[in-house]
Amino acid sequence: GTLGFITVGLVGMGALVLVEARVTYPLIDLDLFKIREFSVMAGAGTAANIPIVVAIFLSMIYLQDVLGFTALAAGTAFLAFSGGVMLSFQVSGRMERFPSWAASSLALLAGGVGTVGMGLVDTLAPFLVLSLFSGFGLGLAIALANTVTQAVVPPAKAGEASGIVLT
Repeated sequence: GTLGFITVGLVGMGALVLVEARVTYPLIDLDLFKIREFSVMAGAGTAANIPIVVAIFLSMIYLQDVLGFTALAAGTAFLAFSGGVMLSFQVSGRMERFPSWAASSLALLAGGVGTVGMGLVDTLAPFLVLSLFSGFGLGLAIALANTVTQAVVPPAKAGEASGIVLT
């Protein structure tokens, strides 16, 4: 099941790269990936987006099925995660004095610790704190990925680079 889907995804990605390298007007300009900082930050953005989706999905199941919350209470409890994301967007603009790889690495570490911790607690208060921490770290990694990739690509490629990072 899962390994099959992963295999299909990887084969599809390989096919996309082969096709895009040969067409006259590619959907994705593969030359953008020759810019090291773009490649690193696009990867960091992907590394942050995956756990966000997983955290949202699994947290709702965990809060309802394990902790016994109603759907409304589980959604309300998850607002701490959203609050962390919101705070990270306010901080991200002030991070430009730090090397992007270092700031992104710390953000991913914080987000990862918070996300794993959310699944290890069995009471609401620590879940909320860890959820806020997770949202802040993962949100900061995504915000940095968007900001940095826009700064390192030619202005004419900014929209395309943004689309790649968001995808």
